Amino acid sequence: GSGGDLGNVGGSGITEETPLSALPPMVITYRLTGVDGEATEDTVTTLEDPEAPSTTTDPAQLERELEKEFGMTRHITQGRGIHGLLKSVERNINETLRKIRRDDIGSGDNVARTHFKTSPPFPGLRLLSCCAKLPSNRKLLLEARAPTILLRLLLDVLHALEDQGQSERNPTAKELQEMIEGLASDMLTSDGSTSVTAQATTGSAKEQQELEVEDAS
Repeated sequence: GSGGDLGNVGGSGITEETPLSALPPMVITYRLTGVDGEATEDTVTTLEDPEAPSTTTDPAQLERELEKEFGMTRHITQGRGIHGLLKSVERNINETLRKIRRDDIGSGDNVARTHFKTSPPFPGLRLLSCCAKLPSNRKLLLEARAPTILLRLLLDVLHALEDQGQSERNPTAKELQEMIEGLASDMLTSDGSTSVTAQATTGSAKEQQELEVEDAS
């Protein structure tokens, strides 16, 4: 055949007039030649999930991994960043709780409470949680009296949820409790004299809520 009929080879329908945009990708096959002259290819037996939680027990390695993942949060905590973030979290949660109290008026369903029970945490709270992954940021949180603020918010959230056991399923309550426990752990290790305060902070949030319910009844 003539050069103008290149495309008819193999029935592909490609000719000299076929635009470049309509051409299929070029297929390239390569082989790696080993020392003995035979082709060799790398063999992959296992794949690591970069998103999987770390299983290392080496403190130094764990610190490097945390630094790699959360190191940029230091830009947020500089200056009065921690105070601003805490204020933002307080404002958002208090506004949500205000809506729940508003919907309590009347005999209808509390739409705000129903939505809050399963809603993901406020982005500012998630950001604060990421900041708390680094020891240096947790030190700033302790200096800003974050455990007291977060504990008060947690008690308010538990009171708003009303139903027993809801704290374990509510994303906001769970996020608050995990941060309080982490900060309390630092309080325990940094100063033995704070152990009573720290243990009360980590273990009594739910107990205090139950006591409030009993007193109200």
